[in-house]
Amino acid sequence: MARTTRRHERLPEHERYIYGEGDIQLNQGKRRASLAVRNTGDRAIQVCSHYHFFEANRALSFDRDAAFGMHLDLPAGNAIRIEPGDTHRVDLVEYGGGLRVYGFSGLVDGSVRAGRTHRVALERMNELGFLDVPVKAKAAPGKAPAKAPAKAPAKAPEKTPAKKPAASRRAAAPRRTTAASGTTASRKKG
Repeated sequence: MARTTRRHERLPEHERYIYGEGDIQLNQGKRRASLAVRNTGDRAIQVCSHYHFFEANRALSFDRDAAFGMHLDLPAGNAIRIEPGDTHRVDLVEYGGGLRVYGFSGLVDGSVRAGRTHRVALERMNELGFLDVPVKAKAAPGKAPAKAPAKAPAKAPEKTPAKKPAASRRAAAPRRTTAASGTTASRKKG
């Protein structure tokens, strides 16, 4: 009995996949970090694999400086979810390519290699109230551990008054005055 040709075998050779032997290691040779992250908010927070972790939700408490220029070490499209009050250990990996970060929470907007971008991002982080828990440096034997400087709580952004619902902003139906009685009556749309 003749063997039938499989669909992928009918493709031209330049369109076929050729699988190599052995395991493939993702993000090989890139800087990595593992951080403890705590959700101090009252809602669950999800962070996707591509998100610049330094700029993740301001209610997440972790060492943001250690996460600068890094994203979650997860396959594309995956995410982590941290429930209120929970603490997770997350693995991070350095961005590839040009190491330029734009968008997200608007803290960086530039190259993560530039020292000025890093300083400005840290200033914006403090101004906007992002929680930061710097890792304390290990003390030399016989010396007391160095204490991290206490940070003043960030000033909360001023709230703008809530807008009225669209229904209450609409103008009332036009009124007309009747000449004979001097009273007003609502005009009906018809």
